[in-house]
Amino acid sequence: MSTSTPVRAAGDRTAILLSALCLVHCLVLPMFIALLPWLAWLVTNDDVVHRWLLAAIVPVSAYALIGGCVRHRRFAPVWLGLTAFGLLIVAATAETVRARESWLTVLGSVTLSGAHLLNLWSLRRGKERKDADE
Repeated sequence: MSTSTPVRAAGDRTAILLSALCLVHCLVLPMFIALLPWLAWLVTNDDVVHRWLLAAIVPVSAYALIGGCVRHRRFAPVWLGLTAFGLLIVAATAETVRARESWLTVLGSVTLSGAHLLNLWSLRRGKERKDADE
């Protein structure tokens, strides 16, 4: 009994995918279990985690947004990013907004993601215009 090449290829692809899933399971699960104490620390030290993330997010985002602004000459992504920074900084540092910290963090994160999407869109649009002019 012979099977066609596409059926055999689909079987090979499925077997490779299943083997890869098994490998990921075997490697990731033990690492996840080993990290459980650290993950528990993250939950109990929420303030520290937010401040460390903020310390990484602000310079990386500022570099990307300002660099994009220099190229595409649109200031909206920078202003949106500054608004997001404000929301994230207030959420991470202000003691009086603890009840609203999660909402401010989510709103700041979504706003910052939107700023980066607008920045990427502006860069692509500028590149398309440049390519059309050539």
